[in-house]
Amino acid sequence: MSTSTTTTTEVKPGIADTTVFEFKTQDSSKQQHIKTAGDKFESQDYQDWRQQLKEEGFVVVKNVLNKEQVQHYRNEMLNWITSFGTPLKIDDKSTWKYDNLPAHSLHNIYALYSVSHEKFFWDLRSEPKIREAFGKVWETDELLVSFDGININFPGATGGLAKSAKSWQHVDQSPFKQSFQCVQGIAQLSNAGPKDGGLVVYPKSHKHFIEFVETQLDKSKWLHKDWLMLTDEQVKWFEDDLGIKPYKVEAEPGDLILWDSRTIHHAVLAESDEIRTIA
Repeated sequence: MSTSTTTTTEVKPGIADTTVFEFKTQDSSKQQHIKTAGDKFESQDYQDWRQQLKEEGFVVVKNVLNKEQVQHYRNEMLNWITSFGTPLKIDDKSTWKYDNLPAHSLHNIYALYSVSHEKFFWDLRSEPKIREAFGKVWETDELLVSFDGININFPGATGGLAKSAKSWQHVDQSPFKQSFQCVQGIAQLSNAGPKDGGLVVYPKSHKHFIEFVETQLDKSKWLHKDWLMLTDEQVKWFEDDLGIKPYKVEAEPGDLILWDSRTIHHAVLAESDEIRTIA
C-alpha cells in the first residue's frame, strides 16, 4: 500500500510494483499541496520512528497488529489462494507448484482477480494503527491509499517461474517529482528474518534521488509514471560511487514496514520453509 494526502492526482499499485496507472490533471495546486506536505515532513525533526523514515528512507513500525489479527489476515490470504479449484494445499508441500497457483508476477505478487478489493484487504487497510501510522507521517487523517496486491511466496515451489526472479532494484517515483511525496508500506503477516525473504532497501538512497535523476538519467526519456527500474550500471553508481549498500529489512508478524518511494528497493526470495505472506 502507498499513501499521500487526499489531494494526490495519481493512483498506482504500490506494493504490487506491476503495471502503473496514471491519471493526470492540470490542477497544479493539488500537486503543490502534496509537495508542501512533503517539504514540511522533511524540514522537521522527530522524536519517534518518523526520524528514521526521514533520514534512512525506511522504518519498521512495531506491533500495528496483534497476534490474533495477524493470524486472521494470514488465514484469509491463504484461504483466498486455495480457492481457485487447483490441487494446492497449504499443509502439503508436494502441491506447492506454480501450476497450482493463480496468475502472479515473477516476484510472487498477486494483483489480479480484484484481490485488492477482497474484504480482508479492505479491512487490513482500515486497521486503526495502520491508518494512524500513515496519518502521523502526513499529519492528517484524510488519506488516499493505492489498490495494490498481496505477496505469497511458497518456498521451494517448483515449475513455472520458480527461482527465476532476478534483482529488480527500482524506485516508485517519477523523476518529475523529486521531493518527498509518497510513502509505501508492507503489513507483515509472517516472519521477515535473514532467511525469510522480503524487502531489501538501499538506506539513504532517497537523499540522492535528485542527483541520480539529474546526472544518471537521460532527461529526454523521463516518464511521468511512478516506476523506474534501475540498470546494473545505475545500481553500481549507488553502491560503488556513493557507498550505499543493500540492506535486508527484518520484521516480525504484526509490524508495518514503511519507506519513501524514492528509496531504492526490491525483494528477495525466501530460503526458509515458512510461507511468506504480506499485504
